[in-house]
Amino acid sequence: MKALTLKIGLIVLISNIIFGILISKYTVLNICLNSVIIAITTAMIMFVNSTKIKDAFKFSLSFIFFFGGLVEFTCGLFYKSSIYDNWIIALCTIITILEMALLTTIVSISKNNKS
Repeated sequence: MKALTLKIGLIVLISNIIFGILISKYTVLNICLNSVIIAITTAMIMFVNSTKIKDAFKFSLSFIFFFGGLVEFTCGLFYKSSIYDNWIIALCTIITILEMALLTTIVSISKNNKS
């Protein structure tokens, strides 16, 4: 599963870069930030699948991270070309922080319940 997740993440990342090169309205900032979103989402899904938490948590967290990444990527298509005063970047950062907090909480609770 980890290898499949990595392959899909790499395919999406490469596709993002290719579309960024081909589409003139897709600015360098959009390419870079969406590439970071793809990489972080892929890494979090891979981490979830490598941890020793219950399968229901793995499935639900993977779904939440996929959906969150999809929302962030969609918002990333509409970034302003400036990094300053960009509320979409702030929104994507907040979503990522919430996902990481959720992941940290579930992993720590799962470790405490095993002992």
